Amino acid sequence: LAAVALFAAPQVGLAQQAGDVEVYRADRSGDADDPLYRAAYHGRLDEVVRLVEAGANPSRISQGDGTALMAAARGGHLDVLPALLDAGADPNTLVAGDGTALIAAARHGRDAMVAALLEAGADPDLSVEGDGAALITAAHWNRVSIVDQLLAAGADVNLAVPRDGNPLISAALAGHADMAQRLLDAGADPNGYVYRDAPPLITAA
Repeated sequence: LAAVALFAAPQVGLAQQAGDVEVYRADRSGDADDPLYRAAYHGRLDEVVRLVEAGANPSRISQGDGTALMAAARGGHLDVLPALLDAGADPNTLVAGDGTALIAAARHGRDAMVAALLEAGADPDLSVEGDGAALITAAHWNRVSIVDQLLAAGADVNLAVPRDGNPLISAALAGHADMAQRLLDAGADPNGYVYRDAPPLITAA
């Protein structure tokens, strides 16, 4: 993976290295009430534009929630996405406990948002322990069209994340046989083993 630029939030926190990716770990004792996050989450474009024009930091990380871009991704608010990107939001910000905007969109089944984030340069293989990666998440929630999008974008079908498994383990754990077959057809290793996770056949048993 290429190194990921991370815009530090104005709150106190700690950035740690995971390989060549900087992972932000927020200070959980602060105030998480962020007007820009709320506006993005609810799809209030006019308010988002007003806030960023007034100087709101689009890369601010709210504790337990992540960034405004993650909020827009969760809600599937496509109209909010360009406003945040134009203001400097990074689609590859990786937050421990929240993942990335792409992981959030995959989890919530936001097909169009996944496509838009990939177009904006989101890395489908960014991962962090506890949040997995976009393909792992999509496989777990049986998001067929999103899995297809991610694979077409070059996502690693055998990407392994400790404690989160890989896409095939994730599908097997959730009991999605058709999804497992889809991943096998795409080249997933049926004998793939991830530290602290069982292989797919044991997981499915």
